[in-house]
Amino acid sequence: MTLKRLLPLANAIGCLLFLLLREPAPPQNLALIDNARRNGGLYAMDQTMGIVACRELNSWSEWHGGEALGVKILEAINLPVVLVTAVQSVLGEVELSKTMSACRWSWVLGAVFLVASTLQWWILGTWLDLGLRRFTNRGKRL
Repeated sequence: MTLKRLLPLANAIGCLLFLLLREPAPPQNLALIDNARRNGGLYAMDQTMGIVACRELNSWSEWHGGEALGVKILEAINLPVVLVTAVQSVLGEVELSKTMSACRWSWVLGAVFLVASTLQWWILGTWLDLGLRRFTNRGKRL
């Protein structure tokens, strides 16, 4: 299996594990967020940094309970995509997200994250495959 297939697959498995292992956000938290958004505000919680796919992302700070190691790794290796998703979240809060619930909007952000991270790992895998092919072929010419 080539890296351009293996890396996106590994990333998708990591995202799927997040969905399967992380409990959905409590309905009362989602209701508070929806209420704040309807009134033109934001609702901040100490430990929750955001919501993706209707699951809470916690602060990395141990003071606030910390985040699971697997989620930290998934966020760290996908840092460019985390930033793209954060920008999309902020831009979407202006108008698009107001047409749907906080949970539904978090699924949109989850889809943005999955598509962008899959593309990121496919590009990186393609680039690494090319480099490995060139390195292997150079050894054959010598």
